[in-house]
Amino acid sequence: MNITKDRPANRQFPARKLIFAIMVLIILFGFAVGPGLYRTLWDTAAIPARVIIPQAALQEKYGLHVSLVAVTAGGGMVDVRLKFLEGAKARNLLQNAASFPTVWVPGKDVTLQMSEADRPQKIKFDDNGNLFLLYPNAGSAVKSGDMVTLVFGDVQLEPIQVR
Repeated sequence: MNITKDRPANRQFPARKLIFAIMVLIILFGFAVGPGLYRTLWDTAAIPARVIIPQAALQEKYGLHVSLVAVTAGGGMVDVRLKFLEGAKARNLLQNAASFPTVWVPGKDVTLQMSEADRPQKIKFDDNGNLFLLYPNAGSAVKSGDMVTLVFGDVQLEPIQVR
């Protein structure tokens, strides 16, 4: 005895497809956002503790003076000029690659860095010498009049107004 039902053999279940699509989106969202969210909320070791110092402390402790932070090259570069007041002290801060200065824009939470290839290969730490650094201004993150912070590893300078 054969019993047949009146339903098509390839019947589609739209609810299953919708549930499957939602599950795939949740998984993709988890992979995309999850690690950053984890580091932000729970992994405090991923966020380095920085010591904020004023310009005077940078000069006294590290023998450095920030002469200029300005937007140049039609807004495409940020010009940072450092003067070595005492070369030996400045060497202690800058000889480590991890403490090479970066430009942090706090209001936009953007950090401008130099690539390894663009960094000066040999820095002369002569007293009263100068170091000229050009950072690519990615997405025009820095504009004249903005406040930025120079970060040297775990040392963060107080905000400086960009010219």
